[in-house]
Amino acid sequence: MDVGSTSSQSALPRARRRRRIPLIAALTAAGVLGGGAVVMAGDDGAAQACPPTHVLRVAVAPELAPVVADAAAGVFPVEEESGDTCVHVDVVAADPADVARAITAQPPDRPDVWIPDASLWLDRLQEAGVALPAERPSVATSPAVLAISHDRAEASGWPEHRLSFAELLGDASTRLALRDPVADAATALNLVGLMTAATEMPEGRSVLAQVLRHAAQTPMTSRAEVLAATTGTGAAAVSEQAVLGNNRQTGSSPVVAVYPSSGGSLDYPFTVLTHNAADARSADRLLHALQGDDVHDALLSLGFRDGRGVGRPDTARELGVDVTVPPAPVPSVQLAETLRTTRVITSGTRMLAVIDVSGSMAQEVPGADGATRMEVTKEAAAQGMSLYSDDAQIGLWVFSRRLTPDSDHQELVPIGPLGAREGGRLGRELLSRSLAGVQAVPGGATGLYDTVLAAVRTVRQDWDPTRVNSVVLLTDGRDEDEGGIGLPGLLSALRQESDPGTPVPVITIGLGSGSDTEALAAISEATGGSTYVTQTGDDIYAVFEDAIGRRSCRPHC
Repeated sequence: MDVGSTSSQSALPRARRRRRIPLIAALTAAGVLGGGAVVMAGDDGAAQACPPTHVLRVAVAPELAPVVADAAAGVFPVEEESGDTCVHVDVVAADPADVARAITAQPPDRPDVWIPDASLWLDRLQEAGVALPAERPSVATSPAVLAISHDRAEASGWPEHRLSFAELLGDASTRLALRDPVADAATALNLVGLMTAATEMPEGRSVLAQVLRHAAQTPMTSRAEVLAATTGTGAAAVSEQAVLGNNRQTGSSPVVAVYPSSGGSLDYPFTVLTHNAADARSADRLLHALQGDDVHDALLSLGFRDGRGVGRPDTARELGVDVTVPPAPVPSVQLAETLRTTRVITSGTRMLAVIDVSGSMAQEVPGADGATRMEVTKEAAAQGMSLYSDDAQIGLWVFSRRLTPDSDHQELVPIGPLGAREGGRLGRELLSRSLAGVQAVPGGATGLYDTVLAAVRTVRQDWDPTRVNSVVLLTDGRDEDEGGIGLPGLLSALRQESDPGTPVPVITIGLGSGSDTEALAAISEATGGSTYVTQTGDDIYAVFEDAIGRRSCRPHC
C-alpha cells in the first residue's frame, strides 16, 4: 500500500525537499506500510543543528495526516533538556483498519501515537484485550452522513427542506454505496443511523434489509469509489468532511450531505500508545500543537469540525453541508449490535432453527401482555427470519419427547432457500405457514440432548463452505429423556465429531428460569456457539436478533 510519511525537521514547514528514506520500522514490519514518498520538512541548517537521534512515530488517518504533519513541523525537532537527544516526528498516513491489525498482531506492532478516524477502532482493540489510555482527546470531528447528488437533493426540496435517512429509505429507487463496515468507520456509523430510521418506518426493517442486500452485491473499497456512486439515486456512506472535500475539488460532481437523526461522528482520538516517558512528553507537545488556534483554523478550512463538534460558521449551505446539525454520540453497544444485524442481512446463511414444543411452552411470559412462551418465540423467530435474503438457507424443527415413533424431534421444513424451492414454492412461505401452526404439546416433556446431536449432524451432513452453518435452538426446559444420550454423552459426541474445517456452532436461547442454563452453556461452548437467557417478553426479540447476529461471525467473535 502506498502511503505518505512526513518527518518534521523544523518550524518552517514551507521549505521542503523530497527523498526516499526507510519508513517507520514498526508499521513496515507489520505490513501496514509498503513504501511511499517521504516529505522532509525544514531546511538543511535546522536539520544539521538538530540531527535526528530519536523519532516519535505517529500514524494518522490519511485525510488528517497533512494537518498533523504541518503541526509537527511547527514544534519539532526539539532538543531534550539533556542536550544529547534531538526528537523528530515521523507522521505516517495509514488506514485505521491496517493499524488496528498491526497492533493486534503477534507480536504486536504499534506506533508511538495513533490518531485513527474514530474511537470505534479503540473500542475493538479493548474488546480484544489491548490496554489503552483512558484519556484520548478528540483533535477533530466530522459527522457521518449519506451523500446524494446535488440534482437529486434539489429535486427533493433541498436546501429549504432538510432531507432525512427515512426519506431515502422510503424511496424504492435508493441505492446505497457502502464500504465494508468492519473496515470503514464512516460506513459503520451511517449504518446506525439507517437502523434507527428503519425502526421509525412501517416495514422499515424489511426495506433496509433489501437495500443492504443490494449494496452488498457491489462492494466498494475506497471513498472515491463510494462518492462516484452518487450519480442518479445513489447514496454514499461518507463523512461531512468528505462531502466538503469533494465539492471543493475542481471537476467533481457536487453532492449534498443528508444527516441522520441518530448517527455519530468520526472523532479522531489522539491516542498515546508508547510507554516511554520521553516519547510521552513529545506526544504531549504534539497534542498541544494540534489544539492551538492555527491548527484549529486549518482543520475548519479543510472541512473538519473541531473536537467539540463545532464547524466553520461561515460554511455555505451551497457547499452541500449544514454545520449547524449537532453530532450525535453512538454508544459502542449500539454500534456492535448494528454491525451484527448487518452481518445477518448480508452474509451467506445455512441455519436450522429448532424450537421446543414441550407443555411448559404454553405458560405465559411476564411482561408480554398475556402471551405465552410459544407465542413470543414464534413472533421473535418470524421477525428474525425477515432479516434474511431469499438466498439464505433455513430449516425448521420442533422437539419435545417422542414426537415421532423414532425421535424426539420432527422436521417441519427441510433446510433450503427462503426463495423458490423445487416445485416453485417459496421457502419463506413454507416457514411462515409452519411457524404459525406450531403449538405446545400438552404434557409434552423435553428431549433436549438427542435433538441437539441430531441437529448438528444434519447441518454438518451437507456443510456449505460458502455459508455460515449453524443451529439456533430455543427451549424453556431441561432434558427429561431418561433413555437418551445424557449430557456427558452429548458433549463427548459433539467434541469427537467436531471438525475445525466444518464448524457447526449451536446458539442456545433459554426461555425463563426453568431452562437448564448450565447445560445450554456447555452445549454452546462445545460447538463454538453462544448461549442466552431471557426472562421477560420485553427482551426476547432483542435476544433472538443478537443470537442470530452472532451466529454469523462464529466461531471467531
